[in-house]
Amino acid sequence: MINDLVQKITKLKQSSKTLLVAIDGRGGSGKSTLATSLKGKLENVTTIHLDDFAYPMGGADDFVAKPFDMQDLLAKVAQHIK
Repeated sequence: MINDLVQKITKLKQSSKTLLVAIDGRGGSGKSTLATSLKGKLENVTTIHLDDFAYPMGGADDFVAKPFDMQDLLAKVAQHIK
């Protein structure tokens, strides 16, 4: 399965300078594991975890309600897009 996904991403990447791949799913569903697997099989990959924008540095266990900052997310993601 992972090799099929790598092939599809590689094919899509050929037609664009930058390809954004979003992985969605419930907590604990394997999103980070999939992203790590893809990063290991593809070149020039940057992973961005939305948890980095929703939780303090301590992680979800130390969660203190704070607003999700979409502008911050877009600014930090945009710097990786060429």
